[in-house]
Amino acid sequence: MNEVERLAERIEKLSPEELKKFRAWFAEFDARLWDAQIEADAKAGKLDALAAEALTEYRAGNTRELGNTTPPRASGHCTMPFQRRSAHSRTKAIRS
Repeated sequence: MNEVERLAERIEKLSPEELKKFRAWFAEFDARLWDAQIEADAKAGKLDALAAEALTEYRAGNTRELGNTTPPRASGHCTMPFQRRSAHSRTKAIRS
C-alpha cells in the first residue's frame, strides 16, 4: 500500500467533525499551492501573453462588466473557497 492509499484509508475513518476540519485545512493548503504556482508563473513571464491579450481586448472595447461578483449560496459542493482564510483562522479551525 502506498502513502496515498494509506492517507485515503485514514481519511475515510475520520469522524464528520474531523473530516470538516480536514476539508478546511486541505482547501487552504491547496489554495496556497495554487497561489504560489500562479505567482511563480507570473514572475517567469508565463502569463504575459494572456495579460497582453486581455489588455488589447479591453482597450478595443471588447469587454463587459462582470456585474454582481457575489458567489451564490454555498451548496456544500464547492471545491474552492470563495474567500481566503488568514493563517490565524486556519490554525483556529484545525484546533477547534
